[in-house]
Amino acid sequence: MEVATGEQAGQTVDPLKPLKDKPVVVIFVNDLTRPGFGLLKLLDKYARVRQPEGLEALIVWTTDDAPAAVRRARLYDEQYDIKSTAGVAKDGKAGPGEYGLNDEAAMTVLLLDKEHKVVMNVARRAPDRQDFDGIRKSIDKLLGPSPVPFP
Repeated sequence: MEVATGEQAGQTVDPLKPLKDKPVVVIFVNDLTRPGFGLLKLLDKYARVRQPEGLEALIVWTTDDAPAAVRRARLYDEQYDIKSTAGVAKDGKAGPGEYGLNDEAAMTVLLLDKEHKVVMNVARRAPDRQDFDGIRKSIDKLLGPSPVPFP
């Protein structure tokens, strides 16, 4: 992906390579509505709460308009405190072929274990905050209960 935020902004990288031996939440965003933004914000915050236990989060925009996605990712980082590494998939709206994403889903959330095998896959045409509870249960199943209370 082309990294949009952080120290590697502007570079094309394999985002999972530096996260070897860490569980990862990968959030593929095709289209983001206000309810989907609420879910994205919750996932980003929960990943930061669980980061001391090794959890990382990546936001990967799947779009055919890469410049607009880069601007949006930077806006979310600067204005809305979404701090997960964000970038744009090089394969456009279809996303990385090896994941077989549904390009009709507005958001697909994958949970990868330490070996980067997919242990949870949630694809939503209309994602919203209510989807967070199921995703959180999968994260907690993988990592154990959160040591820090989270609303």
